[in-house]
Amino acid sequence: ELERLKLMIDDLNLLAQADAKTLKLEISRVDVGQLLNHMQESYTPLAQSDSIEIKIGQVFSGKSLFVQADRARLIQVLGNLLSNALRYTPTDGNIFLSATATDDRVTLAVRDSGRGIDTEHLPYIFEQFYQIDEQHLNAEKGKMGLGLAICKALVEVMGGTVSVVSNEGFQGTEFQIVLPAS
Repeated sequence: ELERLKLMIDDLNLLAQADAKTLKLEISRVDVGQLLNHMQESYTPLAQSDSIEIKIGQVFSGKSLFVQADRARLIQVLGNLLSNALRYTPTDGNIFLSATATDDRVTLAVRDSGRGIDTEHLPYIFEQFYQIDEQHLNAEKGKMGLGLAICKALVEVMGGTVSVVSNEGFQGTEFQIVLPAS
């Protein structure tokens, strides 16, 4: 219980620093292809235990893509999104990582083949402590509804945006992170 409370305090502190714009970042040029490969390799062992496959989908038409971001914080964001995708993707499902670019922005996406999120919850999904319902309440496992709020705060402090596209009953949820291209 004490460890869970410590983690919650650390998460709240991170959110407060991000909101106050006092969070120290190490912004650099991050290779998106290498990053997605790293995330796939890191999370595949967890996915395989539930027969879930993590695939890298559409990535940048053969040219290298780079973003301006704090690599460690971006890994934290993608890790949270992948952890959520693993939690809600059924056995034998898929998770897709992809990246696309415009002239000055890169969109990274994490899409799962889970059951989706009801549209009534989507406006609140990034709020601190927001839980969809009792069935999704994960407090006993140390999940307090802070992960997506942290993702949003970290992406915004790096000059980007994060959004979600989903519809309960339809297959999948997709989180999109848009960051400045480098």
